[in-house]
Amino acid sequence: MTYARVASDAVPAYPELRPIDNGINDFLADHIRDLRHLTATRQTQPGRFVDSQAQALFRSLRYDKAPDFLATADSLMKRLIDKMDQRTNAGLLICLRASEDSNLIAGVLKLEVVAEHGAVLEKLDSGDEVLSAVTDLLDKPGDLQKGALVMSTLPEGLVLTGDRLTGQDAIYFPKAFGIQLYARPSESVGELLDAVEATAPELVAPVAAALPSIPPGDPSDVLSELGNRIPELDGSCQADVAQRLEHLKRPVGIIDTKRRSREQIKIGDITISGPIEAMRRYTSIHHLSDWRWQVVVEGTVEPKRSHG
Repeated sequence: MTYARVASDAVPAYPELRPIDNGINDFLADHIRDLRHLTATRQTQPGRFVDSQAQALFRSLRYDKAPDFLATADSLMKRLIDKMDQRTNAGLLICLRASEDSNLIAGVLKLEVVAEHGAVLEKLDSGDEVLSAVTDLLDKPGDLQKGALVMSTLPEGLVLTGDRLTGQDAIYFPKAFGIQLYARPSESVGELLDAVEATAPELVAPVAAALPSIPPGDPSDVLSELGNRIPELDGSCQADVAQRLEHLKRPVGIIDTKRRSREQIKIGDITISGPIEAMRRYTSIHHLSDWRWQVVVEGTVEPKRSHG
């Protein structure tokens, strides 16, 4: 392991190997475990390297001996700093290599200060417990915003990411390391239905109804299975939908077909939402004039208002 402060104005010294005691080892292991858990539970999916030089650096981080490991870490730190500006938060970039049985793991974790003052509970040899103050408390495992890991058990070219990125963070971190992020599986059904809406609006409801009976998979497999059930979703229509999913800012890689689909209609400050089957059956949109629209919601029970 090595680490250095990274910020838009940082000029880190050439890295050196850092000692790892049991506490730090457990801390880093928990961060690694958390990133792997996000993918295993389909909360996110691996990104893909789109920069061959960046991919080679991560491979070097995983396999090369100490001198080359440090040279690689230096390059990765400089790549990140180069993409940072005044909008990005300073932090600590950790470059690490770890192993779990025969699985070799390497990557980067960017930890940020989440509290200037914190405290930890320590248990003494006597059995007493004391409260100790700490300063500049870093992200705890489970809250890491930015991380990228490669593993020998992961197909070459893929990379695990934290995928909790927002705003400018969603741009500079993966861009620095040449990583293409993909839509979260939880967002994939919505992206699919948006693409169908743009291509063949009349097929949104039947597609939503058919999805739960189809295994999760990549867009081409899911669209092919949908086409078997919905003849109107022919090859040409499938190709149009697949192209839209591929050219999103975050392309759709895996569609979690078991996630219940919902739809919302937003008109001004009012949002109407519900299961897509009910929305298609009981709501309608009418264009009354150039500047007026009307949303109608029908039902078989008396409407009720609530306030919050």
